[in-house]
Amino acid sequence: MAKKQDSTILGNNLQKSYEESSIFKDKNIDVERFRSCCGNLWCESYEKPLTVEELVEISKNNSQLFSLPYAITENAHLAASSISKKEKYTDEKYNSAVNGLDLCPTCHKAFDRNGGNFSPDNEGKAFHSKMIERIIQSKININDYAKVKKCL
Repeated sequence: MAKKQDSTILGNNLQKSYEESSIFKDKNIDVERFRSCCGNLWCESYEKPLTVEELVEISKNNSQLFSLPYAITENAHLAASSISKKEKYTDEKYNSAVNGLDLCPTCHKAFDRNGGNFSPDNEGKAFHSKMIERIIQSKININDYAKVKKCL
């Protein structure tokens, strides 16, 4: 599990990467509002899987944004602290924007091994594998859209 200050540093780095994005500037995208939306494009809070463009539209629409079933998103590290230690990540690399995504609490818990209730059976493993795949794909899509660095 990431230390509290790591999540804060990650959040600051995500904020900065979006603020520096020429696409966000050109399209007048409010970074705070965008970051209030779950970055998992397959999040169950959405009526259907979204494109990044649709996520941006939700962030611009008060009715849609304020009807999301969570108050805030959480800064989620994509490479877990255990992996980062094993791979000898520096603190800078571990907390870089490319290793993070804003997720709603439900997606964050599911991503972090099903909220600590990871089932060792095949169904639990398949669910977790699909969740990881979708979150990583969401990160790739958002980075492509924002034209920010794609990988560690």
